Amino acid sequence: MLLVGAIIVVCFGERHYDDPYITYRYAQNLAGGAGFVYNRGEYVLSTTTPLFTLILALAALVTQDLPTVANIVGAGCLAAGALCFKRIFLSDQQRLAALIALVAYPVYPLLVNTLGSEIPLFLLLCLLSFYASVQQHYNLTAICLALATLTRPDGALAVVAVFIGVVWRKRMRVAEPRFLRAAGLYALFISAWLIMAWKYFGNPLPVTLYAKQAQGALLISIGFLPGLASMVSQSIPLPAVWFGAGLAITGCIYMLKRKQVALIVVIWAVMHTVAYGLLGVSRYFWYYAPVVTGLIAAVGMGAEHASQWAKRVSPLASKVIGATLAGAVVITMALSVVNLTQTGNPRTEVYRAVGEWLRAKTGADDSVGALEVGAVGYYAQRRIIDFAGLIQPDVAQRLLLSQSYDETAIYAMDRYQPDYIAIRDDQVGPLTRSRLEQACRAIWHGVMDIEAGTTLMVVYRCHGQNE
Repeated sequence: MLLVGAIIVVCFGERHYDDPYITYRYAQNLAGGAGFVYNRGEYVLSTTTPLFTLILALAALVTQDLPTVANIVGAGCLAAGALCFKRIFLSDQQRLAALIALVAYPVYPLLVNTLGSEIPLFLLLCLLSFYASVQQHYNLTAICLALATLTRPDGALAVVAVFIGVVWRKRMRVAEPRFLRAAGLYALFISAWLIMAWKYFGNPLPVTLYAKQAQGALLISIGFLPGLASMVSQSIPLPAVWFGAGLAITGCIYMLKRKQVALIVVIWAVMHTVAYGLLGVSRYFWYYAPVVTGLIAAVGMGAEHASQWAKRVSPLASKVIGATLAGAVVITMALSVVNLTQTGNPRTEVYRAVGEWLRAKTGADDSVGALEVGAVGYYAQRRIIDFAGLIQPDVAQRLLLSQSYDETAIYAMDRYQPDYIAIRDDQVGPLTRSRLEQACRAIWHGVMDIEAGTTLMVVYRCHGQNE
């Protein structure tokens, strides 16, 4: 496990994306004595992961390099999650499926891309809860589920999945004292957080939920369900995608007939897909991590079923089928890893440069408006006005009503009057551009790579703001 985690850190330790930097800033402020806040003095919950924030806040007492710490934690969680996945399959003596999960899970491209965020920790806690429930350690199951829910609110779906799995396999009756004790333990953890969050923030639900729903409603956005196939198959060769889909369907049928314990992972993935589809959020890649986890479980069981079926012909045929399928998974993952090492996210480095420039060139009381606030806000350490509504709840509500980033940016500029604005040139709508030309002047720019080519990242100084 340590070796796998170390390999992931060496190969992918420098990968970062923008959203987790919001959590890093919460952790930094908490460790620095400013409280559980993003902007000092503004008690708004704009991170979805209180537990991960607390972990990083502890790390911030030792080091300020929270992005690296988060990546190391994520790599360790992916490695530990693979081991947990293996144990789930071995509970039913599904050795081929266990091998496939052990190989595919920690290096699956979409999961590797979530390094730096709370997603690897969240997945590990969910998998641990599933394994604990299979072993009938229900108090441990409740603790893992509570921690998963405190890592991401959608951990509550894992609670339902465990309940379905336990009842479906007839391991325990709902009225049994040990079930009630476990349920009470979970409720105690979650109630404590909800009460604290309600008193501290005024609302236990993160602002990001409203903001992501508003973004999903935009005409330019691709919703969670329409983006499902493209995201799950990200960086995987197309033939492997179709072959894997066939194995996954076979695996699901096999698990249903045999009441295999790994079905709980698939149930969880299906519930997650339905829930996120109903929420109407955009297709942010990290939202698909539980779906990928369920897919790995289904593919593993499909391979196991194929091997068991071949055993009816001869033991040799079973070994050949098993070795072939395992080899195909290893080759597919190896090719995907090679492809992944050749890609990165150069945007983060530009955002970091913008943030560091703002920190060096602006006053401590200055404010900065931006459409992507993660790395810019973390490195700038200035009050941030988020044009996408992740930081200010009223901006998120405005985005939901107007369904336009352009109109929402104008609203945020008028309402909060930021001293500086840091924004990509390709993100500037006609209304915003007109306002920038009238009230601001460009004072810094850098070239940024995007999917369509390159664009400029521009910092504007807005006239009349503290001048």
